[in-house]
Amino acid sequence: MSRRLNIKICTKQEELQDAIKVRESAFVEEYGYSKEELVLYPLDNQALQILATDYSGTPVGSCRFTPLPQDLDNLPPSSTLNPQTENSARELFKDSQGGRFWWLAVSPAGRGRGVAGGLIKYCEEYTAEMVRKHSSTAYMRIRANYKAHKMYLRFGYVVDSEKFLLAGQELIWMKKTWKV
Repeated sequence: MSRRLNIKICTKQEELQDAIKVRESAFVEEYGYSKEELVLYPLDNQALQILATDYSGTPVGSCRFTPLPQDLDNLPPSSTLNPQTENSARELFKDSQGGRFWWLAVSPAGRGRGVAGGLIKYCEEYTAEMVRKHSSTAYMRIRANYKAHKMYLRFGYVVDSEKFLLAGQELIWMKKTWKV
């Protein structure tokens, strides 16, 4: 399926809503998170929302993708969720040293078919493209659900913390560094 995936930055409101719906199906319905935890307007408007659709256009995966470092304490206030343009996405990542994907979700129909790997690869390639303009090394971070962390190991991520509990979920920080 990964060859037939279309993975892109959400630049339209409909795409943004599709990305959020995929996230809700995984994290609210399966893991028990609240909808309010999944969308933080100030952060989401300083992030790229990435959507994966299958060959028929059905949304099958999504993630929030942010530049690193990012000052999470001084985000501009916002009460609505707006898609990025290609120019605003590039501006957001222009001085980044790395990236972080959050809330990587795959719909039940997309599981076991390369969707998660496609999203990870998309984020890594975008990060490399932005970082290579001013550095020879890029990095990615993720706060992974401990139950799913072995998947990230297969993509070259290493455990970067002890397991910890947040909102009733066992989580772990992971990191990957590579030459660009």
